[in-house]
Amino acid sequence: MKNKSIIILLGAMLFCWATQAQVSRSGREDTIKTTQTTVFEYRPTVSDAKKLAESPSTIDTVLQKPEAQFAFETQQLETTYTPDSIKAAKMKGEPLDPLYRSFVKGGLGNGINYLFDGYVNALRSRDGALGIEVHGRGTQGVLTNLPPAPYNRWNTALSGKRFLKKHQVTGAAGYDRERVQHYGYTYNDTIIAPYFIEYQGNEDVFRQVYTEIFANVGLKSFYTDSSKLNHSADVHYDYFFDRNAANQEHNVRFDGRLSRYLNGHLGSLDAMVDMNAVDYVEQFYSHRYDTIAEQRSNVLVGLTPKFTTQAKKFRLEVGLKVQMSLQSDQSDVRLYPDVYAKYNLVKEIIIPYAGVTGGLQRNNLNNLTEQNPFLWTGLTVLRNTDREYHAFGGFRGAVSQRFTYNLHAGQYKDRDAPLFINYNASGYNPGLNPFGVNYFIVAYDTITTFEMGGELTYRIGERLQVVGKGVYRRFTMVEEAKAWQRPNFEVSAMGLYQIQERIIVKAGINILGPQSAKGLKAYDPNDTESVDSEEINGQLFTVTSTQIDPIFDLNLGLEYRLSEQISGFLNMHNLVVQRYQRWNNYPVQRFNIMGGITYSFWKE
Repeated sequence: MKNKSIIILLGAMLFCWATQAQVSRSGREDTIKTTQTTVFEYRPTVSDAKKLAESPSTIDTVLQKPEAQFAFETQQLETTYTPDSIKAAKMKGEPLDPLYRSFVKGGLGNGINYLFDGYVNALRSRDGALGIEVHGRGTQGVLTNLPPAPYNRWNTALSGKRFLKKHQVTGAAGYDRERVQHYGYTYNDTIIAPYFIEYQGNEDVFRQVYTEIFANVGLKSFYTDSSKLNHSADVHYDYFFDRNAANQEHNVRFDGRLSRYLNGHLGSLDAMVDMNAVDYVEQFYSHRYDTIAEQRSNVLVGLTPKFTTQAKKFRLEVGLKVQMSLQSDQSDVRLYPDVYAKYNLVKEIIIPYAGVTGGLQRNNLNNLTEQNPFLWTGLTVLRNTDREYHAFGGFRGAVSQRFTYNLHAGQYKDRDAPLFINYNASGYNPGLNPFGVNYFIVAYDTITTFEMGGELTYRIGERLQVVGKGVYRRFTMVEEAKAWQRPNFEVSAMGLYQIQERIIVKAGINILGPQSAKGLKAYDPNDTESVDSEEINGQLFTVTSTQIDPIFDLNLGLEYRLSEQISGFLNMHNLVVQRYQRWNNYPVQRFNIMGGITYSFWKE
């Protein structure tokens, strides 16, 4: 028992010693702040290594490469594909504004002036369009120190379109009647009055009425495939006659076109046939242009092949006009260039262009009386104008979305260009007396004209629109002394301003340069008024020139929209109160004011 106690005591002492040595080696202090250092000898040992008794060696062995073998079997695999149907896409846009089928405009003014416009049209349709229109204008024509000058013009037209799968068919028919008065004389002139005094109170003898009945039909294709041959054809017929059908005229014109793209370039062929026949009331003799029979016919025929190519910046058209004039006693063929080119130099801002063309132009009773309604139709000689050339060039472009311009210059030469001269300044009455002072006839001459001009447009949506244009001309004559009744410059401008979608203000100005009217009198080599001399039937006459003052016509208009359907308007013309003359001896009304209403109805 005693030995057992001794052994336990020695074990406890040994544990405490081992613990204290461990603390000292770890560098940490015990709780009683004692430090003990133990020094003992370190004896490293190395264990025995196990080694391989074999030495490495290489084995030289050749491996056999196996060859792959494939077996093929040819057999078509049947496949099927059934596309799934999908619902068609629909584009949803803004609803269209409703339309009115009918529109009328009527007005009255001083001098018992009146105006009427009427339209009736079908609504939107994918199948076609149909409409009828009626227009009327007139005046009682009360002018100071002049005989009565009543005037009126009424016309109507029915037109329609039919849209087919790849074509469009058009047609129209109409009627036009114009009543004019040859009032170009005065009872206050002691020289003129004796020749007209017998007609005072019976001015109806100087009344003239022009009537036109027309119809046309057309066909046009719209192939989008460039390999297709697009084509168009149009036939127009006019029947024109004057008062009591004394002088009658028939005109038939055909215009056709074939076009197709070839390797990205457009080739086209235009064809034209224009037939005109006049039946005068009686034979007449023009001292200068020989006898004109009661029946006179003339046919113009033309072909124009053209090649057109264009790229991103340029466009070039090269063609040749081949035209022929056929008459009962002669026929001739003429060739004219038809070339046009343009180049987009600066992104639609500066586009220079140039061209040269020419061709025959029809002159007949219908279009000559449209230019000057005071013609003596029974004595009107008809000749077609031969525009031998027209060379032109210029610059156009859009400076911005609001402002565009077009500046141009050119020169053209017309053979047999029509000029209007008074009857008493012609070979019928070479200044012998005032008879016929209120009538015009046509004289022809070769005129070379140089002109330059331009057009400017400024627009801000529908609120503000301004357009101005002008042209200057210089005439070079061959036979006549001057270009009678042709102004050497023209300027016009028009502006529109809309205020709060209800009030529209319009203003316009028209300026025509001075004109010259021809006169004849007995020949006097010392006559200071002489501008030329002319021989008629072997007798020499002095040619004089009367200058017609420039025309300055200022207009102003106002429109107020009461609602979507009704509006009122007030128009004032010739605000400067100028009694100007467009044709010699024919002054116009000094001031004109007209007011009226417009009305839209028959809504869809």
